[in-house]
Amino acid sequence: MNDNVDGPAHELPTLRRGHAGWFLLGTLGVSCVIAGEFAGWNWGLARGGWGGMLIATLVTAIMYYALVFSIAELASIIPTAGGGYGFARSAFGPLAGFLTGVAVVVEYTVAVSVVAIFIEAYFTALTGWSGWFVPATCFLVAGGLHCLGIGAAMRVLVALMGTALLGIVLFMIVAMPHAMAAKLFDSNVVVDLAGSNYFIPFGWPGVWACLPFALAGFMGIEGIPMAAEETRDPSRDIPRGLLLALGTLLVCMLALLCVAPAVEGSAALGVAGSPLVDALQSIHGGRALRLVTAVVNIAGLIGLAASFFAAMFAYSRQVFALARAGYLPPVLATTNRRRAPWLAITVPGAAAFALCLTNAGDQLYVLVVFAAQVSYLLMLAAHIRLRVIRPNLPRPYRTPGGRGTAWTALVLATITFIACFLASPVWSLLGAIFLLCSGGYFFWYARHRVISHAPEEELALARAAEASLQTTDYG
Repeated sequence: MNDNVDGPAHELPTLRRGHAGWFLLGTLGVSCVIAGEFAGWNWGLARGGWGGMLIATLVTAIMYYALVFSIAELASIIPTAGGGYGFARSAFGPLAGFLTGVAVVVEYTVAVSVVAIFIEAYFTALTGWSGWFVPATCFLVAGGLHCLGIGAAMRVLVALMGTALLGIVLFMIVAMPHAMAAKLFDSNVVVDLAGSNYFIPFGWPGVWACLPFALAGFMGIEGIPMAAEETRDPSRDIPRGLLLALGTLLVCMLALLCVAPAVEGSAALGVAGSPLVDALQSIHGGRALRLVTAVVNIAGLIGLAASFFAAMFAYSRQVFALARAGYLPPVLATTNRRRAPWLAITVPGAAAFALCLTNAGDQLYVLVVFAAQVSYLLMLAAHIRLRVIRPNLPRPYRTPGGRGTAWTALVLATITFIACFLASPVWSLLGAIFLLCSGGYFFWYARHRVISHAPEEELALARAAEASLQTTDYG
């Protein structure tokens, strides 16, 4: 490891501290995910039927509860903007840390592209207008607000997330009287698949195929620890924020899964681009219903905007941390006078904008899931390894169930990782190739330029030194 910064006196870029308490962190977590409540999850209905999607959702919820408990402990040990990169770095070394960081950057950058595509679809449904100017406006407005600093960004997120949740509540109030249980099970049973029946028409293979789409209701919540440097008390605020966000999302996901397909039918909703709007449009009604549909459409746009905004926050903090530590060009860690990492916001944003112009939302979504599962596997493995090799490490927050909880999440994440290759072998393979190329970049370039007094690197070296001392004293 080479230190390319002259001496410890050189001051590295920092973020503004103390602006995010547990409620704002919970808001960030819900905002990262809420786009998936308005679009994406319904595609699982076409692959596993309603019963298959229900089972996949419950399994995914178990995985995410185990995951957030595990990363909450890691965030209390390593409370830096690096998030997953810092966790894996401390457990396995620079290469694992870098690859985890790259996976997180890919997840959130491509997620921004997917959400931008959804925004254009909802905007077109509402106004009839479409074109590149819709996502371009999103990138310019969201990027500009993020450059004003985390205080302004969080206030915007609270407003967007609150409005989106009200839209879901309005949908439930209007749609529930028209829900019919028979429509949940209107998918044709595929008799030659193992376990296929009225409840799971595509059998157990269909349940497995639903897993990547069940993630739409939860994926992205792991971005909360990347705000650790900007919180008041990471060991207290991050676990509470994670649990608030996950509880809110689980209630919304189960409510929508039980009502929306019961209004339009699982078969039709499984191919819908805007499921909540499509479900309302299937109800025969007058002017009042059309007005409610328009309001829900607007709420959907606002929810998508919230996820767009939150995902941009997440990728910018991961890019900032990797650049500050020297894994990426240090210029990307440049902050403005409001301590906002403006280049880490705008450079990946430009790449995300280019991707969204492909309009390949379903393929890009699989790439998001693939990258997320890679980061989950590495973070959970880091939790388990740190528990084994450094049991005496100070842990201000400890995961309920300890390693057993982390192992539960690890097994379920592995199953979902394999399901990605079943859903889209091509895009999953492209994701794997990109990670391999990133590993080559690390060995050729990045490992020679790591900055040893970056926060994540200092913490990793300090933890290693503590472990060495303990071995010397007691080994």
